[in-house]
Amino acid sequence: MAISPVSRRIPKPTARLLLSYIITFTVLLQMRVSTDRSYLSDASVRAASFSSRPHSCSQNVNATLTRLIAKMNEDPNGNAMIPLEILINSTNSIHNYTTMNIPGLNLNTFHHRRIAFLGDSTLFYMAKYLVSMLHHDGKKIGGYSYDKMTMGQADQFAIQNKQIPLKGTDLPPPFKRPDTWIQWWGMTGNSHGRTEEMIEQMFVDAEGMGPDVIVVNMA
Repeated sequence: MAISPVSRRIPKPTARLLLSYIITFTVLLQMRVSTDRSYLSDASVRAASFSSRPHSCSQNVNATLTRLIAKMNEDPNGNAMIPLEILINSTNSIHNYTTMNIPGLNLNTFHHRRIAFLGDSTLFYMAKYLVSMLHHDGKKIGGYSYDKMTMGQADQFAIQNKQIPLKGTDLPPPFKRPDTWIQWWGMTGNSHGRTEEMIEQMFVDAEGMGPDVIVVNMA
């Protein structure tokens, strides 16, 4: 598949999709760190281990996210979508670096989970792109891989193969499969004095999903 060159300027919708991917990766990493301690079968041993490392999860996540963002900022268009190798130092010691391999953007990341996007128009348009990309990916049309594209190429490809309208104020439809549910709830544009009411309703609507991952943004 030939992908024509595009401007180095990163389109906002794709930047929003990238931001959501980073947030989702961070949340999933936190979930993995918190659940991967099952080998500590004895409750007392588990409690002692947790007390000796009171903030290890948040420290690791912060260190990972900081280095990931820095690596992407070195070349946002070139590094945003592809696999990256980063060095993590969560102990502030110059002799204690760990190499972490971060996968590129793979839409399988969003499957087998219930993901709720809550907020304003920032996540609204990101959700439109994501739902459209997932529907297109479900058609099993070969010849493309987002983790081998620049951000500009990915944005162009997503627009060319859109499955739903990406512009305008029509709500993005939920993406539902037997073990997957992805949906946006919130507000766009001028809420006309109904902000508090709409925020309350947003959480009520999302509660029925029972989400595994929640991505929230309210400007």
